[in-house]
Amino acid sequence: MIGSQPRRLPGFAATLLVGLGVGWFAANTRTPVARAWSGGADRSGDYAVTTATVAMEYNEQTKIQAPREAVFYLDFRAARLMATIPVLKQAMAGTQVIDGFAERDLLADFKLTEAGPKPHFVMTSASFGANGVPWSPLFVFETVSRQVAVYRVQSHSVGKVVQPKFDLLEVRSFAATETPR
Repeated sequence: MIGSQPRRLPGFAATLLVGLGVGWFAANTRTPVARAWSGGADRSGDYAVTTATVAMEYNEQTKIQAPREAVFYLDFRAARLMATIPVLKQAMAGTQVIDGFAERDLLADFKLTEAGPKPHFVMTSASFGANGVPWSPLFVFETVSRQVAVYRVQSHSVGKVVQPKFDLLEVRSFAATETPR
């Protein structure tokens, strides 16, 4: 019996090393996950699209906390900003992702007229960081009048339909000569 123990030691050591290697590899690599990150925008001609977090949600079944995103569509020509909050619904008739859109009139929000200079809009979202606020504001800049508007979109459920609620939080100038209030 004593003579057979040294033969088992190399096999045990090899198994231990392989196990440690597999454990290290599993701990230091991640499975790719598809995510829509806030803040990036895509622009094509007279249109732009971006996303922003509207809430943090916890899935009790998977034990994962994840952001719920809104999708924003900016139509420069019509001076319209639209938002939707995708919700996955599967039924016998098929898959539904979009319940509806909320819309803002940017000319009205920025107090601009169609007779004035042609407005130019750009947009992005931002994070409040570690302040504990689980949503991201959307910033829409109008570069001709040098104003910025801040929006918040919230999920508003009516029965099984999720309608986005689109609030204008603030409009202010970002002109270089104006001092902050």
